[in-house]
Amino acid sequence: MKLDLPHLLFGVAAEHDGGLGLKRRACFGLARADGDPQLQEPKHPSILLGPKPSYVGLYVRQKGRDGRVAKGEPMATYTPLDETPWSAKPHLAQPELAGVKIWPARDAGAFRPAPVDPELAKNRKVQTRLVTLPPGTVFRSRLTFHNLRVVELGALLWALSFGDEAAFGAEPGAVAKRHRLGMGKPLGLGEVAIRVTGLKPEPACPGRAAEIPRKAIGFVRAFEKHMRGVYREWGESKQVKALLKAASPAENDAGSLGYMSLDDYQDCKKRQAYLEDYADGHEKPRGAAPPGAGAPPARPIPPVDLPLVEGARVRGKEKTKYSGREGIVVKVGRSEYDRCVVKFENARRTESLRPALFDVIGPPDNAGAG
Repeated sequence: MKLDLPHLLFGVAAEHDGGLGLKRRACFGLARADGDPQLQEPKHPSILLGPKPSYVGLYVRQKGRDGRVAKGEPMATYTPLDETPWSAKPHLAQPELAGVKIWPARDAGAFRPAPVDPELAKNRKVQTRLVTLPPGTVFRSRLTFHNLRVVELGALLWALSFGDEAAFGAEPGAVAKRHRLGMGKPLGLGEVAIRVTGLKPEPACPGRAAEIPRKAIGFVRAFEKHMRGVYREWGESKQVKALLKAASPAENDAGSLGYMSLDDYQDCKKRQAYLEDYADGHEKPRGAAPPGAGAPPARPIPPVDLPLVEGARVRGKEKTKYSGREGIVVKVGRSEYDRCVVKFENARRTESLRPALFDVIGPPDNAGAG
């Protein structure tokens, strides 16, 4: 399993097939509201629509221009319409998701839902009564962290602040970007501005205290520097620019964020229209190898039906801690479910493993010797 920063910070649940759990190093506490905000129950219920993945124009990348697929060409989809192999369809050979679903932030003000359409008023199964809190309600929470690198803490603070220095200032109203939390996001609910009011990092090694930034924004800038080193155009990438645009109410027209009508949906499918990129920018090619890197060496296919005996050569299975590592079986368990003792190459000590974690790839070195 490949671990990214969210996994490393907030932990991973143990896999059932020999995977390893990872303890979290950062934890949010409960958020409590200031004062005594009063619940507000609207007069009318709301109807929340779920995403419809059947419309590939929204969810699958298309080859076209100005939001239209070329006339006569089928739209890219993960579901082939016939038995023709993908290799015979260059435009459909590798369908990709167009991105992730994010509700753009907007200054919606107080929540006042309009009356439900009379045709749907009788269907109570699709209606939801959303109880809200007044706009401007303030919550306070504590984030506890332990044993984080400077870049890791910077990544966490960047995710909270979107890299905006105003999120670390004394003026709450200066924080312009919004996170979207909870239910009712398509209707403008759950939009919050996060402000970091204090940070107390203590160095694990007192002798390296000088390496720790003095201010919270210093951790954020360290993370940004690291990302530019990994991907130079990270800050100008489509993904980052789209994330920042969606978090900025000033950049989103609230009037254009309504639900698509059924007639519009049918018209777009007929015209083979698709959703264009939400933000301009560069995009790192998916699966691209680093400069100068060649194709990875092909792994040999393990032989079949080799017995699990002492001295047998084994290789760790993929998606486990021991993926690709080779070694020798020192001791075999009493049954197929008992652990075996394996000595991996270049390892100082043996490992006690279940047989499900490795493949037998070779017999003992002395097999067949006379």
